[in-house]
This record gives sequence, structure tokens and C-alpha cells, in this order.
Amino acid sequence: MSTVSEKNMMREQVTIVLNEREPLKARAAEALQSALSDLGVTASRVPVTEEIEQVVVKRQPLIVVLDYLLGDFSTGLDILSRIESLDSDERPRVFFLTDEPSVPVAVQAMQHGALDYMEVDHPQSIQKLARAVQKEILSIMTLQANAKSCPISTEPTRIDDLIAEAPSTAAARSQLETLAQAPTHILILDGPNGCGKKSWARAYANLRQGEATPRLCDLRLSTESAEAIIGHAQNRVGPKLGVDLNLTILHAEEDDGALLEQISSRTDNMWSAKSDSFLVICTADASVAEAWARAIPSARRISIPALSQRNEDIAPLMQRFCNDAAALSSEKLKAFDAAALRWAGTMEWPGNVRQLRAVTIEAALRAARTKDKTLAQLLEQQLEQWNNEFLSKGDATERTQEGGTALTLAHALELCGHQYRAAAALMGLPTRKFLARLTDGHAAEAVATKGQARRT
Repeated sequence: MSTVSEKNMMREQVTIVLNEREPLKARAAEALQSALSDLGVTASRVPVTEEIEQVVVKRQPLIVVLDYLLGDFSTGLDILSRIESLDSDERPRVFFLTDEPSVPVAVQAMQHGALDYMEVDHPQSIQKLARAVQKEILSIMTLQANAKSCPISTEPTRIDDLIAEAPSTAAARSQLETLAQAPTHILILDGPNGCGKKSWARAYANLRQGEATPRLCDLRLSTESAEAIIGHAQNRVGPKLGVDLNLTILHAEEDDGALLEQISSRTDNMWSAKSDSFLVICTADASVAEAWARAIPSARRISIPALSQRNEDIAPLMQRFCNDAAALSSEKLKAFDAAALRWAGTMEWPGNVRQLRAVTIEAALRAARTKDKTLAQLLEQQLEQWNNEFLSKGDATERTQEGGTALTLAHALELCGHQYRAAAALMGLPTRKFLARLTDGHAAEAVATKGQARRT
């Protein structure tokens, strides 16, 4: 079986998608292709037709350069939306090159993953874009090398991947499996922050094994309208909920009511009899889950318990996270002994599974270099640090780190689904430096100390 890196090596480097019916853009596409060739980057140009979205998704280049207005067929944002639905390993990186000077369009493109937004008629755009694309290709190659040295699985979450030794989680997992076998079009997952709702949603999608396009939407980050999110916006081209879109909504408590109204008003006639399409709503607010359940009687609801209610899950979770730590380090790590596992079972974990994972990884990495502390002592130290850093200052996505300790870096990696580049961007670090600090806690502390000294 070919690896992700091998698959990437076989993918086309750059696909240019400009509306070349316009002479200016035809010249720009030709100039960009030539400039990339001079830099040793291969690029192809594809004509804009009614099938342009499917063409780009099928080609899956490493990088795609998009125009905004693509004739009467589509827009660059529509293609970007389709790209978002791909698995992270298959998702091209996107640059915009267009004559549309709209700031809202540029902001929306960047929020949905575009790396840059350049105006086609700017005299330096072509050369600037060519250099940026070349740099991104080199970054992809570096990322592939890092992935080989620090392999963490990015396989889809399966039902067997969900740790459920505790009676409460065993019951929830059994319910999830049952609902996946029935034509359940709307599933509501509620539970406290950090309990693993995203993993449970992925396991549900994996069980369904439908042909509909999967998509993940975090309402904290989305600026789309409710209609656009479910694919029913006017003149929108692409997958639609109820037809060919599997949609998971994260942080449904951020909905102002528009999304619930759109879906509840369409529920009776949205899904066709043979549709593989479904919606998973994830929220940490029980009252929001209740509101969705009342508004959509056909919806089914599963409550994922907090870690405090699933003590039997702590030890197997820690063993799994220790394996993750081993994948991040080239050193031989100590296995967690019975004393450390017993200690963890007596502690409170307000950050739930997310906190347990970050603390376990940090303690395991430090244990390889520390001889004067037991694993239980290291766990206690990291638990206290996590509480100080996150409970008092809020979520990592809402604040800026001055480099970050290995603990905060491991948390960023978890938040970004084990995607190193995304986690590095979240922490404001180059990918190589992110990996170096993640696997070397002492180096991270030294950097943070020097930074603090300079500021003082």
C-alpha cells in the first residue's frame, strides 16, 4: 500500500484555474505557468467548464491557483468549499489570483483556507505568486519528511477506536453503533468541551460508509450563511445536505438560530429515500442540544459523558496517548506504571479527554529525560500547569503563545487533528521549529525563558 508521501509525490504540482476567456487572465495564466517553470515547478492550466469543480477535486493537485469569478459556472469560493470537504491529506493548498478587489471575498477566502489573495493586474503579482507557490512546494516536501520521522495516524476514526470501558461510554458507543445502522439523518452529540465529540462524529461517519461528500464546519470560524453551510444557498453549486453532503457542525452553540431554522424548516422534504446524506450536530451546551431535539423530532441524541463519569476509561486512554507520545519522539519512552495510572484515576480532569491527552503526552516526553521524578510526579506537575494555562486564560485558539511549551504544542496538535502544519500555524511557529519544540520540552522552556528575559 502506498504511503501518503508517495501519493503526494505522484500528484500534479500546480493547477491554474483562471477564466481564460478574458484576455487579461489568459495572459496571466500563461505568464504564471512560465514563471513557475523557470523556478522548476510544473503547472498545468485547465479550461473552465460546467464540470470545473469536479475537475479540480478529481485532479487533486498539491496547489491550485483560483480565479474568483469563473464565468457562469462557478466561483473560486465554491471550489474552495469542495476542497474543504476532502480529507486533509488530499486537500490542495489554494492561492487566489483574480481581478475581483472585494475585501469581503478576500477575507472569506482566507478564512476558508486560502493562503493568499492577489490581484491579477498588479505588476508584481505573477512573480510574487510564483515564488510563494515554489516556497509552498518546498514546505510540502519538508512536511512529508517530518511525517516520516514523526508518524501519527490520520486514518478515519473507527467505532473500535473509541475507548469505552466505562458503563456510561459503553452505552453511548452502543447507541452510536445502533443509530449508524438505521436511516438516522440528524444526530445530536452533546457533552462538555474536550470530551471527544469530533472523534465520535468521525466514528459515526465511518460507520455510515456512505457516498455523500463529508464536510466539517466549525461555527466559531465560519462566516458563511446558514443556507451556504448546508449547500442550499441560491445559485450555489456543489454538495447539498439531504442529497450528497455529510455535514458535521462543531460548536452549534454559536448558531444564532438561523441554521436550526433552515434545517428544521426543510427536514420533512430534505432527504431523499435512498440518500446517504446526514447531519451531526456537536455542542457543549445541553440546552442547545435540547432545542435542536425539540425543533427536529426525528433527530436522535447521544450525550457523551465527562471524564469524571468514565473513570474506567482513564487508564486505556493514557496508554493510547503514550503511544502517540512515542510516535512524536525518537527516544524510548517509559510505560505508565500502575501507580501513575491509579494516581490519574483519583484526579479531577476539568479539561476532559483533551486535557488528559495533553498532560499524558507531555509527561511521557519529559520522563525520557528526567531521572529525579516519577511518572506520577510528572503527571501532577503537568496537570497543574495545564490548569494554570488553560482554565485561567481560556482556549488555546483564542490567545497567542510566546513559543509555547511542549504541553501547549501537544494541545495545539490535538486541536488541529494531528496536522503539523496547521498546529504550527496556530502556535505561530515554522513547522520544523514546532516539531523540535514538541519533542524537546527542555528546549521549549529555554526558548520561553530567553524570550521572557528579552521582554523584561
